[in-house]
Amino acid sequence: IDLARAGANVVGIDFSSKMIELASQNAQQKRLKQIKFLVADARKLKFLGGEEFDIVIINVLFPHLKEKRDIEKVLKEVACRLNNKGKLLLAEPHPCFDALLRTEVFRGRATSYFESGKPYEFQMEIMGSQKSLKSVAYHWLIEDYTSAIQKVGLSIKNIYEHRPLNIAE
Repeated sequence: IDLARAGANVVGIDFSSKMIELASQNAQQKRLKQIKFLVADARKLKFLGGEEFDIVIINVLFPHLKEKRDIEKVLKEVACRLNNKGKLLLAEPHPCFDALLRTEVFRGRATSYFESGKPYEFQMEIMGSQKSLKSVAYHWLIEDYTSAIQKVGLSIKNIYEHRPLNIAE
């Protein structure tokens, strides 16, 4: 939405038809016409043909992938879709703060941060609705992300740590 407001032509992809429906409604309410929303599996983007992008943003996708090789599949598809000067922006939760670790610590159960691919259930509120979504996510390490990035021939230019909001301010 923000990129389209800034004048970019945008393609939004999600596996969930419900999430695409909500995003489409949001864009329509804001009268943004330069966004194309598609229900698709990010591991299979061949339907885009030779279309190339200046930037690809992956936002909180990797914890929803069951296998490490699925992370690699997504990154390989993305690498094929970036133009020569294209950039990939990953916005993924830091693994040491994921829901699995918080839940296990809170409940006093031992868990290993270093156990890649461990599933956990979570529930989240859907913005703009009275509904919530139950789902399963998987705990991945930063090294899982970085090794997949390197395996598909991409490189890391910068890593930025998100600073939490200070609610007291």
